[in-house]
Amino acid sequence: MLKYIPGLAGALAAMTVYRLLSMLEFSLRILIFFAMYLAVTIFVDKAMARYGRKSS
Repeated sequence: MLKYIPGLAGALAAMTVYRLLSMLEFSLRILIFFAMYLAVTIFVDKAMARYGRKSS
């Protein structure tokens, strides 16, 4: 179950940004959506990996 947390966090952050940028054109919003998704997913995944190494 924990392996899905980074993707879920990334999707929630990306969707929030997507909704906030509704005044931009669609193609730019999609690019920002995917960039935010990747950034948050990678950040959360690395943070969880670091936390897992500390706990062991």
